[in-house]
Amino acid sequence: MNGRHDGIVYLAELKNTADAGDMPHDRLQYISRHWYEERMIGLTRQYAAKGARERIDMIIRIREFKPAARIGLFAILGNGDQFRILNVSRGYDDEHGLKFTELTLERLDKLYDIQYNHGES
Repeated sequence: MNGRHDGIVYLAELKNTADAGDMPHDRLQYISRHWYEERMIGLTRQYAAKGARERIDMIIRIREFKPAARIGLFAILGNGDQFRILNVSRGYDDEHGLKFTELTLERLDKLYDIQYNHGES
């Protein structure tokens, strides 16, 4: 990461928060919070995604002190936009001496409610 931050992203997992016996109610539940840098989507990635019948809407890079991101989790940007994590690739920035994780994201067509943790709103 070059020190530029484009915003905050929350990594989240989908949980059924309904009480026992009630209709299921899936909500996104926060796991961790990170500063992110938006990355350019290259043509090779775009064509590979089309071949796999996936859509890439955004690629972001986060610094990670411990790996929290994984395929199947969700990303919620500070502005409320919600994405499914399609791919995770880890690397090392030699220039700055930092580990990073790049997340390939697909925008959700249906938004989930969010279950806030630790007094967040």
